[in-house]
Amino acid sequence: MTQQTASGRWRIGAATTPFAQVAIAVSLNAVTQEMAIVRNIFAVTIPGVLLLVAGGAWAIAGSSLSSIQRLTQVVANVTANGLEQRVPIESADLEFIELIQVFNQGNCAIASGRFKPRSALTRTNPLHHDPVFYYTKTPTHRLRDSA
Repeated sequence: MTQQTASGRWRIGAATTPFAQVAIAVSLNAVTQEMAIVRNIFAVTIPGVLLLVAGGAWAIAGSSLSSIQRLTQVVANVTANGLEQRVPIESADLEFIELIQVFNQGNCAIASGRFKPRSALTRTNPLHHDPVFYYTKTPTHRLRDSA
């Protein structure tokens, strides 16, 4: 039970056995002070740790997306007259190397005139005569051409 006295609040516990009686009293002032310290530490450290975690997640996500941003910038600059654009492979993540190689090879084939659209595609849709349309709108061209 808790008892209020002139010196502060006390938590009192008592136990009785056939051979002895025991009573223990603990001042709650010390507990209250220690809990205030712990509460203040948590109030400072938890928001700080959350900010560090959020900043780390932001940095990891940003570095993961840098290859995609580079690829997007190069693709945005590709026009019929600007087929010499290539994405540098040296600084790319391993996951994007194959995608970048396919993009670079497609641009190279279109720019050199080695691209020949398949006759079935040209009969069904006259827009397929445009090699830029073919390479940019059908990313599975390697699968179809290898079959």
